[in-house]
Amino acid sequence: AHDLHEVKEAQAALAAREEELRFFAENIPEAICYVDLERGCTFVNNLFLATRGFNREMALGKFPEDVYAPDVYEEVKPHIERAILGVESSFDRVMRMPSGEERWVRVRISPRRDAAGVVRGYYAVSTDIHEIRAAQAEIEDKERQLRQVIDSVPTPMCYVDAELRYRYVNNAFLDYIGLKPDEIVGRPVVDVLGEERFRQLHPHLERLKTGESLAVERLVRFADGRARWMIVRLTPRI
Repeated sequence: AHDLHEVKEAQAALAAREEELRFFAENIPEAICYVDLERGCTFVNNLFLATRGFNREMALGKFPEDVYAPDVYEEVKPHIERAILGVESSFDRVMRMPSGEERWVRVRISPRRDAAGVVRGYYAVSTDIHEIRAAQAEIEDKERQLRQVIDSVPTPMCYVDAELRYRYVNNAFLDYIGLKPDEIVGRPVVDVLGEERFRQLHPHLERLKTGESLAVERLVRFADGRARWMIVRLTPRI
């Protein structure tokens, strides 16, 4: 007779641990699958199946090219190839749900190595980011609308950050300074205005640092040679 008690205990502990991990994987809000390079898919959670319209028989033992439509596979193929080479990648894509709805997801593909460091497979984890992308699109749309309004204002306007670099200028400001947007945005104020005009402006900028809003009358000289008296309003962003 052979004593198998310790072996059986180890097997039971392993089975319990696998059950714990499976329970965890089934109850997180990400779709997960694992693909072994030799055996194909060996694990998928329920969310992965539900969002792809698969069942376990369709997924287990299969490779991505066996189950995905050709256009979907071509989209994810470069990232899979990177994982096989040992490089993790993350990308956003629009995924069509079984219902026909299209949603943005963020996919992270991570290689799995054995003890010797050899890549044996990869994990694919998908997170639904549709609400985030929709909110970003809404913000971008509102920014575009705001820019259209600001650009229609005939008065030169600009936004300068704490490092005294231009971050936004309207069309009237471009006419005033006589430069293109890429020659202004991101550059220091002193480089755009020149030393003399910056020296005149500098004391007012120092007052802005204290949180004070200013209205200064000055003779503004435009790039085309015009000179007009204007009220220059400087408002700190707090």
